[in-house]
Amino acid sequence: MSVPADHCLAGRSSVAIFRLSHPVVEAMFIASIAGSLRILWHFFGPASDTPDTAVYIDAGNALFATGQMTSTYYMPLYPIMIHVAGYYGIIWLQIIASSLTAAFVYLLADRMWNDRIAALGAGIICAAHPVLIFYANLRLSETVFIFLLILGLALIYRRAFALASIAFVLANLCRPTLDLIFPFIVAAGAIAALLPGSIEWNLTWIAGHRRACGGRISNLAGQIFFAARFCRYPAEASHGQHAVRKMCHLA
Repeated sequence: MSVPADHCLAGRSSVAIFRLSHPVVEAMFIASIAGSLRILWHFFGPASDTPDTAVYIDAGNALFATGQMTSTYYMPLYPIMIHVAGYYGIIWLQIIASSLTAAFVYLLADRMWNDRIAALGAGIICAAHPVLIFYANLRLSETVFIFLLILGLALIYRRAFALASIAFVLANLCRPTLDLIFPFIVAAGAIAALLPGSIEWNLTWIAGHRRACGGRISNLAGQIFFAARFCRYPAEASHGQHAVRKMCHLA
């Protein structure tokens, strides 16, 4: 029994559309898992603030009132965000950013390895990582920094070097943790795009030379996850909570 040609073309086009949208659908699924876990922690997990939170709020208020920050030890982006979003709004903004981080990790892994199962594993681990869930509900700059860092890396693999540079500049304005490394990341991406072959293979080759680039991509990924310093202020949590609530007139 013969099948009409137009029917075959329609079937092929529908399969092509499904394949093109499949990574996006899976990324949205991972983001929904991440968001659900972070929202559950927000409502049922212990709430606490650190002394840094009080400094961020005070610095943001002073920056908008006088044009100068009260502390020279902090970068300006997060104090601006917490001032604009508000004491409660910043948490919801961080929950969204952390959920999107898990989705970007999946898309980045899928682009790097071309392995859907491995990418799903990376995205789900990021979505369910207890440290990332914990920090998404703290008024600290780690969550925003990690989001901007992963976004910049994903843009590098999309050859959007100008947008990646903007993301890295914003990340540096949030935390100067990798301020000396960001230019080399952008340069490595640009060089990899100019070399023959895929940018994924070229970046993997460049990152594989430790003496030239200072370590593999896996080492950088480890730094990303360990940048969220779990239980940074276990002994000072109650003091920080009281200080922040007093500053925000919530006590």
